[in-house]
Amino acid sequence: MIETPLVSILTPFLDAAPFLGEAIASVCEQDFEHWELLLIDDGSRDASLETARLAAAHNPRIHLIAALDNGPKGAAAARNRGLREARGRYIAFLDADDKYEPFMLSRHISLFEKYNDLAMVYGPTRWWHPDDASLDQIEDMRDIAGQIYEPPDLLEKVILANDSPVPCTCAVTIRRDLLVGICGFEENFRLYEDQTVWARIMLDHRVYVDDKPVAFYRQHAASVSAKTDASGKHGRHGGLPARSAFLDYVDQIVSGHQHEARLRRALRWARWRMRQQHKRWYRTWRRIRRLAIKLRRDLLQLRR
Repeated sequence: MIETPLVSILTPFLDAAPFLGEAIASVCEQDFEHWELLLIDDGSRDASLETARLAAAHNPRIHLIAALDNGPKGAAAARNRGLREARGRYIAFLDADDKYEPFMLSRHISLFEKYNDLAMVYGPTRWWHPDDASLDQIEDMRDIAGQIYEPPDLLEKVILANDSPVPCTCAVTIRRDLLVGICGFEENFRLYEDQTVWARIMLDHRVYVDDKPVAFYRQHAASVSAKTDASGKHGRHGGLPARSAFLDYVDQIVSGHQHEARLRRALRWARWRMRQQHKRWYRTWRRIRRLAIKLRRDLLQLRR
């Protein structure tokens, strides 16, 4: 009899044949054994489905969730399907084109065990260029890493102000009961669907920001983020449709909250930045601000 896993990893896939095997291998190579991997087919028509079938056939901790009959529904809906099947106390995420460091799960679980009442753990990710490692960059979270944040500090600082990198899905672990309690991901979002979850968790729960990179976020032209950046629909700071719709969503979830006034001020600031993004003076101001933040991070690192 297979024991109940402590962590359930959700991996949706759609025509990801060139990458899926590497993602699965990175889970199998974890130095933490108490996991299950849920591979959720979102309607693949390439060899990725066979890759998933073979993996599930050879490892009892890997499970394939079949595609729906009515075609792809997007990453949010696929993750929610996986969430309904998950058995672990914690939920981690791994997109089909990304991969974990071997210590990802053990690192995050040790933090949950060390600190009480954490809802979520996340940390920096390596932006990974497999064909040219010189282009790789690790997200700089030094100014906020290594501590617990009370709600809604990170919603204001990270999600709305973007003063520190927004968590990549592959570097996040969340308690399953809380994720189920907020009904998972908002399926009407094809972009920012991950941030709908981060926002709701950060609004009401304690979050730990780690300082150790635990995952590789693959950069390639076929990724969803690359395609949407090229189309002009996406931008972390931009006055673009996806960002605007997301801020409207945050506006709804903070209504009536005990920190509503504070968060509405942060929302006004975020919307103002959207309106200014294409102005030359604003771009100059952003560069100066980034340099100031980097200088602060470097000074903090020297003091440590």
